[in-house]
Amino acid sequence: MSRPVPHPDNLPADFEAIADAMTSAAAYSETAARFAEIGDAAAVAFAVRSASACLLTAAELTERIRPAARPKTGAAA
Repeated sequence: MSRPVPHPDNLPADFEAIADAMTSAAAYSETAARFAEIGDAAAVAFAVRSASACLLTAAELTERIRPAARPKTGAAA
């Protein structure tokens, strides 16, 4: 199954969305660390889940910007 080729006009928006998701993930990660330091289990769980959601969003967006796989030399087209 081949990956659809992203339209070049969409790439800046995709990169911006990835940057936003990763910035949010970093903020939630830092927050989780602070809550862990003070022993707030509920807040740690929320912040970790939120960071995870941001990372998953970024990972899904990465699929949109990844170039389509090129056929290997000698492979049937």
